[in-house]
Amino acid sequence: MTQTDYDVIIIGGGPGGYVAADRLGARGFRVLLVEREQLGGVCLNRGCIPTKALLHAAKLYTLALSASKYGVEIRSARFNWAAAQQRKASVVANLRDGVAYQMNRRSVTVLNGTAQALDRQTVEVDGVRYRGQHLILATGASPHVPNLPGVDLPHIYTPHTILSLEKLPKHMVVIGGGAVALGVATIFGLVGVNVHVVEAGAQLLPTLDAELTAMLAQELAAQDITLHLNTQAVAITPKAVQCRKPDGSFSLPADVVLISLERRPNVDGLGFERLDLDYSEAGVRVDEQMRTNVPNVYAVGDVTGLSMWAHSAARMAEVAAATIAGRKDRFRLAHVPTAVYTYPEIASVGLTEQAAKAQGLNVKTARLPFNANGRFMTENEGRRGLCKVVVDADTRALLGVHMIGATCSEQIFGAATMLEDEFRLEDAQQVVFAHPTVAEIIRDTLFEVNL
Repeated sequence: MTQTDYDVIIIGGGPGGYVAADRLGARGFRVLLVEREQLGGVCLNRGCIPTKALLHAAKLYTLALSASKYGVEIRSARFNWAAAQQRKASVVANLRDGVAYQMNRRSVTVLNGTAQALDRQTVEVDGVRYRGQHLILATGASPHVPNLPGVDLPHIYTPHTILSLEKLPKHMVVIGGGAVALGVATIFGLVGVNVHVVEAGAQLLPTLDAELTAMLAQELAAQDITLHLNTQAVAITPKAVQCRKPDGSFSLPADVVLISLERRPNVDGLGFERLDLDYSEAGVRVDEQMRTNVPNVYAVGDVTGLSMWAHSAARMAEVAAATIAGRKDRFRLAHVPTAVYTYPEIASVGLTEQAAKAQGLNVKTARLPFNANGRFMTENEGRRGLCKVVVDADTRALLGVHMIGATCSEQIFGAATMLEDEFRLEDAQQVVFAHPTVAEIIRDTLFEVNL
């Protein structure tokens, strides 16, 4: 049976899928959006938003414990995990309702079910076939759990399930040192859980600036989060994780274990093979307009494997929608910002000093501590931060901005704009920042570049 034809069918209702539906619906396209679970995808329901709700609660608790530094006396601060969970659920529900409202506002048809692609214009959902002139694949990615002894024990969690714990554990082991793993470790560490992070590499967040990640490691250590670098988790038992380093083996206590190593694009079981699509476990191959090798079939977000951030998925969705609408646009990967929601935060865009030198560029850098910034000092007693800029010494082009410290995730878009517009050093120095703001640290650091 075939239902009404659509201009565009979108498989997946996360940031890639619902943003594409919104943009296309706004332009008058007839859009069908198919989501097998809940609108908003992993980001809204089990990832970005829930973690930020809990992290905000954990930071408020931490601030309450140190409020006397600011002249505020709080005698009995206590963290209520159940209440924080209730608020998290309320925030998620409200935002999910907002996505549904927006889909209705754009006259987007939303189906709850698992889609199977039959060909480049036909999708089947629960035995009913739907046709569309264009198909957008926005199926996301899922955590990969390695074949490790003990991974089937009931106290093993992935980033998709860890935030639904009914009570706080005493001991937690986090296997993996990436952005998601460290964000979750921070939440639990701030509220008194003894957290151990096991990372096989020599550096946390290896694609980021090593100077910043070294500072982050020091800050995490002050939050009852113990880092074990160059360490392999080799087995999990009901109460411990067995680990191995080059110089020997040891055991870590674990009431709860989070495995957060990598995420793999969702490409299996969706009929992609029927499309003659160019894809692999690494993702669906696309060009700068998010077009696949199959005419009128597009892919956006994590399923491409290009950049597994919600903001990347949303931007890819805008590009795909624009291309379908006949407008010129392209996705530029080089200047997608990274934000790591630890305490303090890390935000980064462009080339690191190490990456720029590896490309053979003549590099100049400058750095300033956040305690040179008035606004930061008024609100972050006893805390640290750092801003670092990377400049091409020959062309004076701004190559990268890297920050660790309070609210830097809110500031990094400004640096991304400068990089997108190919600012030279003098161009960036002419931008006026409001005062007093923490963002001024970017401008002040730019004036430290000795060129």
